[in-house]
Amino acid sequence: SMPMTAMFEGLICFAIESGDERIRNDILRKKLSNERILETARLLRKHRLKFFTFNMIGLPTETIEQAFETLTLNAKIGTTVPYFTVFQPLPGTDIYNFSKDKGLLSAEIGVEHMEQFFFFGDSIPLNQPSSPFLPNLHKLSFVAIKFPWAMPAIRLLVKLPLGSFYKLVFNIGLFYQEKLKLNLGWFEAMQIAWKLRKEMGSESA
Repeated sequence: SMPMTAMFEGLICFAIESGDERIRNDILRKKLSNERILETARLLRKHRLKFFTFNMIGLPTETIEQAFETLTLNAKIGTTVPYFTVFQPLPGTDIYNFSKDKGLLSAEIGVEHMEQFFFFGDSIPLNQPSSPFLPNLHKLSFVAIKFPWAMPAIRLLVKLPLGSFYKLVFNIGLFYQEKLKLNLGWFEAMQIAWKLRKEMGSESA
């Protein structure tokens, strides 16, 4: 099947979620191949249509390599705006039950804490080997996709304790993302990115 698409602020949107087909199809149950994603993107580019992809980092059983597959796939299809969030195992969902059955849920994480992980989170709410590094990759995801030649360096950076650097890069990416998404001038994009950062940051406090 082709990816489900929708319009969001003038852009065609579809959800990739993970660049790893096993995670996307077996765990998320999307029944969507990389081949179909590549073909959809090819058609959109052929008709000069901008598009927006939804992706998650920190999915159950996800390794660093599988997370990089998500970035690589987004870079390959040439998405206009790659939107990344941190996975949240919401109670009552199948994927929450899967995470619980696998013993991946962090004991200290409750529903009241979920929102803080979604966009600006500094940790992943799952106990798995990749969890210490994936929040760093989340913050560098926009730069990695727009400048794929930097991925070898990013593979090294995500393992370093560079919290302030990751946040700076994330904020720059957020600003440029808003500029691309809304086709704004530099100053307008900066205003919106700052407002979004402030609003979502206060919600997660």
